[in-house]
Amino acid sequence: MSSAITASLPGPEKYDLANVKEGSFSLHSLKEAQSLSQLLATLSPEHPDLQLGLLELLVNGIEHGNLGITFNEKGELLKNGTWQAEIERRLNLKKYCHKKVRIEFKRTKKQIKFTIEDEGAGFDSDKYIADPPENGTTAPSTCLHGRGIKLANQLCFDHLKYLGTGSKVTATINLS
Repeated sequence: MSSAITASLPGPEKYDLANVKEGSFSLHSLKEAQSLSQLLATLSPEHPDLQLGLLELLVNGIEHGNLGITFNEKGELLKNGTWQAEIERRLNLKKYCHKKVRIEFKRTKKQIKFTIEDEGAGFDSDKYIADPPENGTTAPSTCLHGRGIKLANQLCFDHLKYLGTGSKVTATINLS
């Protein structure tokens, strides 16, 4: 989804995508992730946490996947109040400016399946989804971040699965 398209669309609350069967988008920035997650959440208004879950997965794809910000780097950036500035800085670097996160969805009578893929190297998703935490590898409760994937898995989707190296994830919600 390009910025030009985002700017020309009215707010997502004006759309009813309940009958749309499939679609695909690509995005680059946090602003696009926010707009697109709001729009796609209208696919299933009866799932109020869908927007939150999609936003979490899209932002992870941008910051950790495409921009290569590590868990520890993000912690420092948040602590220093420079996270958003660093995201914007990296988005404009030649090394990263061409990278996109892609999201596809397919709706059937029984479910909506989202597939999100970034252009990063991937990561070991098991240590961020595991319940209970494996060997203390998930974020402690005092950490400023690191619980988004687990929250998305537990609250926003009926099924969440990372594929291959972790740069691709499928997230499914079951429809009544």
